[in-house]
Amino acid sequence: MPISSRSKRPVVLVIIGLSLVAFLTLILRIDTPISEHHGPLPRIESKEKVVVTAAFGYDLDVMSRFAGSLFCSGYNGYLVAAVDDHQVHELHNIFKEFKAIFLPISKLPYRLQQFGVRDAMRYRRYPFLLYVAESFTNPQSLLLYADSRDVFFQDDPFELFLQGDIESHPLLTELVLPRIPREAEPRQGDRFLETWFGKATPTESLYLYLHAEGIRIGTSWYNKHWLERYFGKDFQESVLDKPVINSGVVVGTTSAIVTWVRLTLSTMKSQNDLLEGNGDQGFLNGLYYQGKLPYAVVFRQFNGPILTLNPLPPKHEDFLKEHVIEGIVVKKTRHLHVNNPTEQPKVSPSIQETYLSTGEPLAVIHMWDRLKLESQVAWSSMLSLFYTENTQNEGARYVPTIFSSSLQFRALLHNQCLTFRRARDTLKSTYVKQYNFHRVHT
Repeated sequence: MPISSRSKRPVVLVIIGLSLVAFLTLILRIDTPISEHHGPLPRIESKEKVVVTAAFGYDLDVMSRFAGSLFCSGYNGYLVAAVDDHQVHELHNIFKEFKAIFLPISKLPYRLQQFGVRDAMRYRRYPFLLYVAESFTNPQSLLLYADSRDVFFQDDPFELFLQGDIESHPLLTELVLPRIPREAEPRQGDRFLETWFGKATPTESLYLYLHAEGIRIGTSWYNKHWLERYFGKDFQESVLDKPVINSGVVVGTTSAIVTWVRLTLSTMKSQNDLLEGNGDQGFLNGLYYQGKLPYAVVFRQFNGPILTLNPLPPKHEDFLKEHVIEGIVVKKTRHLHVNNPTEQPKVSPSIQETYLSTGEPLAVIHMWDRLKLESQVAWSSMLSLFYTENTQNEGARYVPTIFSSSLQFRALLHNQCLTFRRARDTLKSTYVKQYNFHRVHT
């Protein structure tokens, strides 16, 4: 029986409707900016620089300051951040001109439960970090993970690491803790030992940073507690004299990051019943001092491109006098004085050590809010770009600047940020001249 034209009409309408849906889906997919990507991250095979942070649970000004100072410093790599769902669109609007990817926390594919670890807000950074590291498939891509709330940038954090053999850098050879010997023999199934045994080179390394040399595990109640809780009393007592490694900033190749994070999650799983909400620094110190991170290098405070401001200097004014030049935080370098300068200096009790400010700008300032000044922004040119003077009669002297659009941030980028970079680069060129002078007269 032939189908009437009237009965064909619903079928035609359905076909047209489905075609329209498919077309709109394609258009929306094409137009969706990378920073609003809700699904899996794109697989990126090229060698890249990647800064990663978790900013969920914080107000918008935290991510604005973190990402703003990063791109203001001249950094041109990727930023991947996990943020609260409602902040994704607004952050994209501000930073859409950069390689910034903001992922809503509810859409992340890796969960702690998948690794057998009970859920805790602070530990969610580890499956997220693993997810990002595995998305940048080139094993030599460089990745920096940093806390978001108390970190700001003054320079590209990867510049020093891209200069080649970092562990042979003339100012760093004697400025890192000795490598911890690996365990006697790699056990079958220990991927980190199989991968890194005999291959702890600068291109396959994890770079860690001390709290401060003055803080030892035995003098830090929290770290001493975590190590006893997760690794046992005997092990804790064997490392009481060791310096505390800070877990707030970690740098490494993506292959090293993947290995370290998987090992951390596996260790957490084994201590699941004992987990506390903020004890992940205990796992980092325990694994390092057990010799399970043979590919890790630890920088001392004020050496390397990253500074953790803890503990506080006895007098804040002394810190400002020694380490802030024209609003830029600079490092100091340990100069070794030996009898025969033609020989490679070796660290020993007989060597006289002095600490002098080199004037070289530090790239990353961590725990900056520990400086309890009347105004925390008065001492930093970069921080001052992200705060506005409070015109109200009550409250703090300065309040965070909230960017409303990419146009507002672009104006900052092409004015104050450019002025900051010029001042910083002048300091860097001066530092190089000073360093060459010292080398000639050693």
